[in-house]
Amino acid sequence: MLPRDITQNSHVVYRTRQLGEAGYSFADTFRLWRCLWRCNVTLTNSTTVTRLNICHWHLQLTDPLYRAFTGMFLEQRHLRPQPSVDRDVTVRWMQQTLAGRWGSATMRRMATGLLTCATAAGLCMPGTQGRPLTSPRVTDDALAYFLYLLRPLAFEGSLLENPYLASVGLTAGVLEQRLRRLPGLAFRRMGELWDFGWQYADLHAWAQHTLAPRQYEDDACKCCKRQL
Repeated sequence: MLPRDITQNSHVVYRTRQLGEAGYSFADTFRLWRCLWRCNVTLTNSTTVTRLNICHWHLQLTDPLYRAFTGMFLEQRHLRPQPSVDRDVTVRWMQQTLAGRWGSATMRRMATGLLTCATAAGLCMPGTQGRPLTSPRVTDDALAYFLYLLRPLAFEGSLLENPYLASVGLTAGVLEQRLRRLPGLAFRRMGELWDFGWQYADLHAWAQHTLAPRQYEDDACKCCKRQL
């Protein structure tokens, strides 16, 4: 089952799939998701953190407002002493971002949805007078999954600098350290030149070799007996 706070509150966020990143289609990954969640097939060494990471990134891909909020606005607030965020701050940011296209009641409802999803993703702590910002743990499985998902897409930024990885604190040297030891990649960099050295052809090839062999093999899902 997907994390409830992200999936049940995403509908109150300004969500328009047509405005998602170019080339991204939820349908293209749905069959893999079915095996990861609905059929209880788990990633190797899977944890709740892995699922939260992946759900957060998929919501960013489909929702431009959530992407801007978590990948740019919250990242900028991290530069402040004792960074935090609350609903009033979020509403003011939305008023500037959306140029007054929504009424105040709708804005507050949408702001609550943004904060709830960000909290569920581990980007901030729960709170009533302000939510302290945090950098969530990101597992190797989740990072590899998302890089293989991003690989064929036309998206904002690059594989090394983008609002998705920035939203979870993976920027500059921190990200490169993770990439150098990430299974499924052979990352190398010399000055301004870098190479990811993809070990697998695409996301589904990565999944076939990464998921537990008894649960995902020969392109078939043993739980639902359907072709992936």
